[in-house]
Amino acid sequence: MQYRHGVYGGCYNVIENNTIHNSPWKAIEMDGAGEEINFPVMNNTIRYNVIYGNGIITWFYCQYNNKFIKNDFVGIRGKDIEWEKVIIKITSDNFKIIKNYYEGNYWDTWHYKLPKPIDAKWIIRMFGRDVLKINGYIFDWHPSLQPNCS
Repeated sequence: MQYRHGVYGGCYNVIENNTIHNSPWKAIEMDGAGEEINFPVMNNTIRYNVIYGNGIITWFYCQYNNKFIKNDFVGIRGKDIEWEKVIIKITSDNFKIIKNYYEGNYWDTWHYKLPKPIDAKWIIRMFGRDVLKINGYIFDWHPSLQPNCS
């Protein structure tokens, strides 16, 4: 039986100690309905999972402040992460960076003691409007050089 693995409009969940392999869908999908109706995917912790032989990991829409800690990403087809966003919100009284966090994950395609770059779309939002979108990176600052979960 085929299942989709994901968080849809959820907060404060912990996804841990799973093995996800050869899924015809995305390995993990996180999808929020949009912050304007207050149904985001945020403050979730995804840790100690083995994810191999899958399509890319993908996140959509309103998702941020999720933590990906000590997972093993092995044999991921294509890009590691799709739709990773960093939003810089600027209002008259506030400046906030909204993003996900990666720490200590094992990436089988990364063999360096340097931070692992993850493709991201940086969006600058001023007073509720997107004014600039650029391609950039966020990082797993301390990637593991050996699997965490074996």
